[in-house]
Amino acid sequence: MSQIVLQLFMIALSSVLFLFLLQVNGWLFNQFEWIAGVNWVYLPAGARLLCVLLFRTPGAIGIGLGSWLAGSYYTVHPDPIYTAIVSFLSAFSPYLVYLSLNNRHNLSASLSNLTPKLLVQCCFLFAMASACLHHVWFAFYGHADASWQSLLVMATGDFIGAILLLYFVKILLAVLRKSALKPKRN
Repeated sequence: MSQIVLQLFMIALSSVLFLFLLQVNGWLFNQFEWIAGVNWVYLPAGARLLCVLLFRTPGAIGIGLGSWLAGSYYTVHPDPIYTAIVSFLSAFSPYLVYLSLNNRHNLSASLSNLTPKLLVQCCFLFAMASACLHHVWFAFYGHADASWQSLLVMATGDFIGAILLLYFVKILLAVLRKSALKPKRN
């Protein structure tokens, strides 16, 4: 598979995973929505972080594209600039955290050196960066819901969503690795 095809696949997979988890989040956690777009549990935040950790730049591009599609077609915000900037922030915040952690911990693409402690730190930093960057934009834009309460709820929802998804994937990979190493019986 050529490098460009692989990167396009990672972009598409990141977008699809983000959009899928946005739907799942709506089905499972709709009652935990604080205000429109701010949830106590937000699984797509986990997709944002996971895709950037796994795929790096293509993951961030895919998340930005998925976020733009969601903002343009699902929430139908009347201002395309607002949607574009929110989409950029959705992709940039996990990428910023990845760059910061990679400088200190040299994260492997397989995430094998992502210890439980580092995973929690990563999710916390991401949740804070994402919520703060979004709320700076909301305040600049004049969004009425840019309050301290919504910032804390968004940070909490992003943290919980990221922890749930990343631990689910980490456990799934451990189980798959263990079953692949188990000898086959005839």
